[in-house]
Amino acid sequence: GLGRLDEARREYAKALRQVSREARPAVHGFVRANLGRTLFKAGRWEEAARAFSGAAASFAAQEARADALSMDLYRIECLARMGAWSDARSAFDRFSDEVGRRGAVEPGLLRSLEAALSGADPDFEGLVALRSAAQDQVATRLRRAI
Repeated sequence: GLGRLDEARREYAKALRQVSREARPAVHGFVRANLGRTLFKAGRWEEAARAFSGAAASFAAQEARADALSMDLYRIECLARMGAWSDARSAFDRFSDEVGRRGAVEPGLLRSLEAALSGADPDFEGLVALRSAAQDQVATRLRRAI
């Protein structure tokens, strides 16, 4: 319930205060990612979007591109679920440009994601499946390249 969510959020906040972003950036990024996932599961889209944005920035600073892009996808879905379609599309355009340059996501999957983010006929179950497929491709293709 809500009590468990608040307890989890407090624990993540405490962990973020204890884990230095500079001294342990990977741990800091993963704590932010887990906070985002917790808020996401609770339907707290705006808070989750902020947590995913922080996690993406942390992973990007460490050049962990697959993890950063995965967090970007979660953030994009949060924006869509909030009804912030324009912001979701802008964030998706940046994501699409990067994964397109890296060949990290199939063009057909990118087109399907773009259509799902049009806001014309919201299908969040479909969006979940597309996001998950894109995250799998990013993880496989970018990690294999290293």
